[in-house]
Amino acid sequence: MALPTNLGQIRTRQNGYKRRTPLPTTGLIALVVVGAALAGGAVTGMFGLMAVPLAGAALVAVFIMMLGVKIWWWALLVLLFGYAFASRGFASIGFYPFYIGEIVLSLGLLTVMVAPFTDRIRLVNPNRFISWPMLMLALFILSQVFQTIPYIGTYQFTTLRDAMVYGYAAFAILVMILISSRRIEQFTVIYGRFIPLLLLWFPVLFFISRVSAFNFSFPGASVPLIFSKGSDVAVHLGGIAAFMLLGLDDKRRGWPRWMTLALWGFWVTSMAFYGALGRAALLTGFLSVGIVMMLRPLSARWTGPAVMMIFFLSLLLATNTFYSFRIDFGLHREISVEQFTYNITSVLGTAEGSENDGTRQWRLEWWDEIINYTFNGPYFWTGKGYGINLADDDGFQVDVDGALRSPHNGHLTLLARSGVPGFLLWVAFLGSVLLMLVREALVNQTRHPWRSRFAIWLLAYLMAHVLMTGFDVYLEGPMGGIWFWTKIGIALSFFRDPPEDETATGQPDLSASTLSLAPGASGNAHRPV
Repeated sequence: MALPTNLGQIRTRQNGYKRRTPLPTTGLIALVVVGAALAGGAVTGMFGLMAVPLAGAALVAVFIMMLGVKIWWWALLVLLFGYAFASRGFASIGFYPFYIGEIVLSLGLLTVMVAPFTDRIRLVNPNRFISWPMLMLALFILSQVFQTIPYIGTYQFTTLRDAMVYGYAAFAILVMILISSRRIEQFTVIYGRFIPLLLLWFPVLFFISRVSAFNFSFPGASVPLIFSKGSDVAVHLGGIAAFMLLGLDDKRRGWPRWMTLALWGFWVTSMAFYGALGRAALLTGFLSVGIVMMLRPLSARWTGPAVMMIFFLSLLLATNTFYSFRIDFGLHREISVEQFTYNITSVLGTAEGSENDGTRQWRLEWWDEIINYTFNGPYFWTGKGYGINLADDDGFQVDVDGALRSPHNGHLTLLARSGVPGFLLWVAFLGSVLLMLVREALVNQTRHPWRSRFAIWLLAYLMAHVLMTGFDVYLEGPMGGIWFWTKIGIALSFFRDPPEDETATGQPDLSASTLSLAPGASGNAHRPV
């Protein structure tokens, strides 16, 4: 047998066919390791302890050169589901100002920087960057950068911290550069496998967070390691409802009927808990379900949620606890039919006589103030910029330590900081993405059923994010911002790539063989030749 002429490339047999798996040459790896060691010694002599992170970055770069995109991809998955399971507590891992979200972001940027020096990383289809949503995104980011740079000298790091309301868009760009459509399809399989665990965990997380049952925290963190922010969980409940209604769990093997009914039972329980915390949580769940109902794919599963809602209401009526049922955790809100009724009527503007009226009025007054000094005032073109504390400057600070910086509405935060032009570019970008997903959902219902359902799911999930942004400081934080922008990257990537051939059942070929990527495989799946 002839020896391969190029030791930097070998041929392996997998899934019944031969494919080429590029490897960085041994000499290159050795050169990098020796060079890193020499440079580390020199830097240590000059900078002392500063050499530690530099040496760590060099070591990570070597591993990226050996293993490729999969390091960042799996780090991103751990980050996303860590936020889903522990919310703000997980986000506190790290040390100011470099937390776990920023660590994973840096890892992605390092992967892009290393790509030219290894054949283990293949950048994906450049056509992903040629679309109307991508043009709107570029213009939006450019407008925000113009309102950030002039204030760095005055407010320093605070400016960059405030700018993360759009800065997490870097995750969308990294997904578009590094992640193939096959990995995106793999993401839905992983998401489906986590749904049972999430629905079992959310009620427990609610209890732990509200009664301080778990007080262990990461060193220096202000919140326990397990601590939920209700708005984050509510958005995921909306995404989970859309996922189950659309039947996306049957990519490889669907859940049995009894399990589906049980999952809907846990979903109703979680929505009851988190929906009692505020009107926004209820709206996100209803909105996600409503989007699926409006687009009405033939594969939507309506039996499970209908049965569980009928069972839940019948149980309350039969036990005469419809109006008397309540759970009080000693907080300012309790879980009860009365609280649900108030949350719903407050959305319609008909609720009266509650302490929550004061919060709603405070928000409306602040929002009116922002609209007045932008649309009708001196900050029309530029806004107030990034770095300034809007709560202090607008006169709506409620925290003694001045911790509140932005109104409980991310859309109006962008308006206040970047003016009307920046806000309109934000609206145009969101509109272009959502219209793209609606088009994909409608056009592909017959030709590519799974692709259509995937578009509806992303649409419902993103709309839950957009809605929650209007009620909370949501996109400004990593728990909401990184999830949102990652899904933006997934949408802009997946629907710019050509569609895969689907089987007779309307499913893409996602067998174990096609999902498994050999160690070191690049971001693009290798096809038979």
